[in-house]
Amino acid sequence: MKHILFLLLFPVLAQAQTVATDTSFIRNVSGEFFETRIITYANGESSNIVTLVGDTAAVQSLYANAANTASKQLAANVAKVLDWKEVNQTISRLDKTSQVFTGKSIFDVLQERHEADWIDTSALKKNPVILTFTDERGAVSATLTKDMNNLQIKIGADNSSTFQIFGTGAVRILSYPTPNESTVLYNLDSKTFSNIDGSVTIQRENPVKY
Repeated sequence: MKHILFLLLFPVLAQAQTVATDTSFIRNVSGEFFETRIITYANGESSNIVTLVGDTAAVQSLYANAANTASKQLAANVAKVLDWKEVNQTISRLDKTSQVFTGKSIFDVLQERHEADWIDTSALKKNPVILTFTDERGAVSATLTKDMNNLQIKIGADNSSTFQIFGTGAVRILSYPTPNESTVLYNLDSKTFSNIDGSVTIQRENPVKY
């Protein structure tokens, strides 16, 4: 019974770890197909899961269902992406309302909460936040500093731009890449912040702590 409990609990424990790679392949053994799934975790451990799929019809059904599920998830994600303008308008409305009734921007409030995740606020300034900015020009280093009450980001040799923290979900670079544009980058995994199509990213050496 103990062995059975271990086998049932092991997948749950494994899922709590960070997955580095997840691959699978099909093998034909005397007319029966088996799927082998190899999961490698960030700590170097791995697990192999072998599942009997069945005959060719079963393989076709398995992969057709998986593709259908993936396409439905993609459609749901696209639907969310299409709402980005409405979401930005909502954030802008909340900011204006906060300024009118309290005299303080929500971006100032969010910066106060989270700036320590983006700049070195220690007295000795020995723990810089290392950032890599990537766009169509390639990858360059980026540095965040605080100028008076505003965060400023310097990307490569470009002039500094105002950097705003949209809470834990996104950041915005004002007047970048042109004076009439702003760049919004979304938190993908606490280390990578990307625009909608993935063409512009900020990569952190260490994940944000929130």
